[in-house]
Amino acid sequence: MTPPPLQPIADQLLAATRIALAGDREGALALALALCRTIPADAPGKGDAEHLRAALEAGALPLGMTALAQGRPPRLADATHHHRAGHSLLARLMYAAVLQAEPEHPDALHNAAILLIQDGRLLDGLEQLTLLAERHGITPAVATSLASVTKLWLDALDRAPDDPQHHVEAVAPLLSRLPAVPGAYTQLLLHFGNRAARLPKQGKHAEAVRFGGVALAFDPGRHDLWFNLGYATEMGGGFEDAAGLYRRAAAAAADASTRAYALLMLMHLMFRLGRWEAFETLLPHKYDYAPLHWWKSYLPVPIWDGTIRPGSRILINGESGFGDVIQCLRYAAYFHERGMTAYILCDRRMKSLCALGKGVAGAFTHGERIPAVDVRAQSFDLFYMLERDAQRTFHSAAYIDIARSPHQAPMLERKPGERLVGIKWTTTDPAKDIPLALFARLLVRPGIRLISLQPEPPDEAVELTVERPLDPWFADAEHSFTSTAWAIAQMDLVVTADSVIAHLAGAVGTTAWVALRAVPDCRWLVDRSDCPFYDSLTLFRQSQAGGWEAVVNAMASELHRRLDGDTSPLPPPVLSRASSVISSSGYA
Repeated sequence: MTPPPLQPIADQLLAATRIALAGDREGALALALALCRTIPADAPGKGDAEHLRAALEAGALPLGMTALAQGRPPRLADATHHHRAGHSLLARLMYAAVLQAEPEHPDALHNAAILLIQDGRLLDGLEQLTLLAERHGITPAVATSLASVTKLWLDALDRAPDDPQHHVEAVAPLLSRLPAVPGAYTQLLLHFGNRAARLPKQGKHAEAVRFGGVALAFDPGRHDLWFNLGYATEMGGGFEDAAGLYRRAAAAAADASTRAYALLMLMHLMFRLGRWEAFETLLPHKYDYAPLHWWKSYLPVPIWDGTIRPGSRILINGESGFGDVIQCLRYAAYFHERGMTAYILCDRRMKSLCALGKGVAGAFTHGERIPAVDVRAQSFDLFYMLERDAQRTFHSAAYIDIARSPHQAPMLERKPGERLVGIKWTTTDPAKDIPLALFARLLVRPGIRLISLQPEPPDEAVELTVERPLDPWFADAEHSFTSTAWAIAQMDLVVTADSVIAHLAGAVGTTAWVALRAVPDCRWLVDRSDCPFYDSLTLFRQSQAGGWEAVVNAMASELHRRLDGDTSPLPPPVLSRASSVISSSGYA
């Protein structure tokens, strides 16, 4: 049912009041009851009519109604009373009467504007607030109301499409009427700035850049806006522009920690671009970033300053994720070859694997007693300190000697002519994940067996046979990395999403193909199919348009090319000790 217009309801309320003032309370009550029955539940004016009816039944009239019915302005306090009680029609009538008698009354103008806003008439309310500000200045109360109407206006855009132009056009009527009120402009900044920060997580980098540019127009001094704009620009492939934006973020930072974070992102960008000479000036800022302060006083021994001292001992702390630790394990050999002793401190799940690294004198976990050392270093700091040539890093050949492992590991059975292809399709980031069904395209000839290298079972139903011989070893958390590396060493090929498996394959020297997003992690650099960290890796990148089908199709074509005409069986892997022989479902 369509609610009745408000003016006839207002006329009826006043008519009932005049009848009561004339002494006919029964007639007034009858009119009020009829009015209550006419107005649908929850419709505008319903509460006002019910309030009049209740007052008449009690032998009284609502506050201010006598003055209204007699053509006199009511007290502002009476209008405010009805406003607070939710009798919006009565409040509106009384504010109008007050303003008719005193058009410049600031409180009546303000309260009437708030009532318009509460009734959903945001533009009308904003215009009245603007008029009030022009006549009486922007008081704290008016500033708060302007910020509130701005927020309500923007809340209506929350479910709008992430189209920057649509949002700009939607706020244009607001901006054309909005006085320069910090609170209101903060709401606008947050609306555009929060979207700029959120959209890169959804892969909407171009939209994030445009939202971020609008946010900066409201406050060009905000370092977080420059930072987020830099990140969205980098993830969208605008690397040179991103470098300038990170520098702007660092310049706008209010403290050393936020400045350091912007410079860390700039250092990662220089990593991506192969401009590794920049590490020398950027790395010193790293530990100004507050979450990393702990490293400055972690142990009562100095941080390594880059000086080689034969006979000295260094503790390398495995920093960040598992892949990062494996990538930087190579530097134990760097120290060993120069007469130093290198110990590794790592997560317990990586201890047995790290102990197999070339040059590692011992691997320890947090909480274990470690040998006396002379200096210490974060593992990734060694990369930043030692590498300057992006063409090829130190020890890009295999540097984990998996055959030295003392732990039980699987020996995969193989029939003549078969090819074992290890696959890993999920990661810790859904944007890097590859649909499992696409791996069927790698079955370019008979005899190719797909071996799962991930602990988690498939979460999608596909008609694809993927063997899971490693399942019994995944349950042993302390040795599962070593067992996985042992299995990888027996593979003809590993095909993986951007995950720790890529690092494992590279570190043991197994041929591996890595599927990468158009703008992947900075370690994979830009526009190259080889990897400076691992000789055995080949990189297959998405086009800027995205999608994994083209990537897997390119892998399938390359696999077909390499196997074309090759029917000879592969020699069995050379391992230095006896191991269990297992079938695809477990033990043979």
